[in-house]
Amino acid sequence: MDLARGDNGTVRRTFLIFFLFAFLRPAFAGLEWETTFREVRAEPAEKSVIVVFPFRNTGGETLQIAGIQTSCGCTSAKADCKEVPAGGKGSVEVRFDIGKRKGEQVKGVIVRTSDREKHKLVLRVLLPGR
Repeated sequence: MDLARGDNGTVRRTFLIFFLFAFLRPAFAGLEWETTFREVRAEPAEKSVIVVFPFRNTGGETLQIAGIQTSCGCTSAKADCKEVPAGGKGSVEVRFDIGKRKGEQVKGVIVRTSDREKHKLVLRVLLPGR
């Protein structure tokens, strides 16, 4: 079999797969996060920690933030916008209330978008001296 001549459609299939991934995927891409993991060290006097997770809509359509869910009641999160136009930027602010917690705390946030994607964000808080 001579692959250069395209026997059995191998070259055509390879080109089609390359084309789909290289050119069409960006049109359907959703939110691209600067980072999905943040680690912070809280000072002993701090009562809460706030971190921001920036993102960009890399797709060709406007996306809506359909919902945000946190892993526990000590963590809250909010997006700075409800709709993100194609090419637009935004962020999700996550607040962790320390309370009487000690040691290392790992908290999760799920951001759901109108394209039915679930984006997982993780905040790791180190609480030294508590």
